[in-house]
Amino acid sequence: KPEMVSDQIKAISFKDVTVTTDSDNTYGQSGIFNKTKMDEVITNMDEDVDYNMYLDKYGYIRAYELAAGTKYALLSELYYGYYQNGRYVTNNDLTVELTAGEEKTEEFDVLNEDGNDFVMDNVQGQSKSNWRTLDKSTLYQDVYNGVGNFSVGPERNVLQPLQNVAYLAQNGFALEYTRSGHVLTVARGKRVNTFYVFGGRDESSYMLIQGVTLAGVLLDEAALMPQSFVDQACARCSVRGGRVWFSCNPAGPEHWFYREWICKAEEKRALYLRFAMEDNPGLSPKVRERYGRMFQGTFYRRYVLGEWTAAEGLVYDFFDRDAMEPAPEGEFTRWRISCDYGTRNPASFGLWGEMDGIWYRVKEFYYDARERGRQKTDGEYAEDLKNLAGGRCIEIVIVDPSAASFIEALRREGWRVRRADNRISEGIRRTAQALKSGKIVICRGCQAAAREFGLYRWEEDGQDRVRKEHDHAMDDIRYFVMALDSDGGSAALAVERRVF
Repeated sequence: KPEMVSDQIKAISFKDVTVTTDSDNTYGQSGIFNKTKMDEVITNMDEDVDYNMYLDKYGYIRAYELAAGTKYALLSELYYGYYQNGRYVTNNDLTVELTAGEEKTEEFDVLNEDGNDFVMDNVQGQSKSNWRTLDKSTLYQDVYNGVGNFSVGPERNVLQPLQNVAYLAQNGFALEYTRSGHVLTVARGKRVNTFYVFGGRDESSYMLIQGVTLAGVLLDEAALMPQSFVDQACARCSVRGGRVWFSCNPAGPEHWFYREWICKAEEKRALYLRFAMEDNPGLSPKVRERYGRMFQGTFYRRYVLGEWTAAEGLVYDFFDRDAMEPAPEGEFTRWRISCDYGTRNPASFGLWGEMDGIWYRVKEFYYDARERGRQKTDGEYAEDLKNLAGGRCIEIVIVDPSAASFIEALRREGWRVRRADNRISEGIRRTAQALKSGKIVICRGCQAAAREFGLYRWEEDGQDRVRKEHDHAMDDIRYFVMALDSDGGSAALAVERRVF
């Protein structure tokens, strides 16, 4: 019978894959597969929640359950945003009507892994029993909007720096941000302004602000938003004297924002201010110099010079195949595998090891069914992945999110699987940064990746699209980099900033 420990979780380390309890005991993840129905992936636990944890003979957590038992509730209605009914769209603000046991029916915000307040934070079919504390929705009178591509964008890019500006406190401004409701209140004397924070992620996002009356709106990273959402936000600024502010990084000259706002700035009576990286007073000369070395080609012209330029030629035109070196000798501290899955198209798996904070792609598996004349099954690919791992302790396998059957096959074999973030343009930008900064290294012997780096090209239509060819190793590398950014092992560089 396994040892059982009951305690409250105080902290979770996604980097070390450990949990620390209120008793200051730290437990790691057992590598022994369970055939019970209990949860076992400890990074799916929640802080400030009591669990019964079952340990293996080495003291690692093999399985766990809620100490208070599993509770169920009836979800009777789902509201899209705060303003009207609509369809369910993952990772957008939602309100649910919930009846828990004998309690009266109430409305709650929804919390998932992107920051909304819902009862569980896993939307990928793993743990369904980890209930969070529910916060009641509170409705406010709309005055201003702050919008980003995701709600976390304006929080990070605008609200957090704003709260550190000493001038505001010194001159009597009081700022209070309620994250559960995404509301910023700014008061000075008797005057109070309310700012709402929304994410403009996809074409359906316009419904979040449909019908509201605004005195102003700030659209952070406007070029990443759909035009329908931006048009709706501008139309809602109907208060006399209302203002609209945009900020964004440049994209291609065919981008709708460039054509509708940059080129028509005078017609729309808009003030257009263009900044290059050297104009940023918050970056030290050393940081600006480092960024200048990191980018080349399209990336350099856009993110350093601030130009709206077309993407053309090779995507990673700086990659030098002849400069590839063997994997370093020594002990790697962590191992991961990234996968782009294909049945008729090629499948590409990369084995990554971390040493001294750098991730090396040390080996790879690449199989082209068309070239070989035979398709492989999920089970055969799972065996190929096992052979690639070679008995190493793989902490996570990052998989093409569309490969549902392969993901299930891997989980049945006991692998810890994460669905990849498949944002293409953002993934390419972050991968270029990671390669240029040396955060990831492609080692000699990874010939499929080396070949695709020399063939992976932009489409020539000015639409910022890559050609759907020679992209399988490129995709699995991009999945790997995006996973690093999502769990704190970021491949993107931190920016040194000063507070004024």
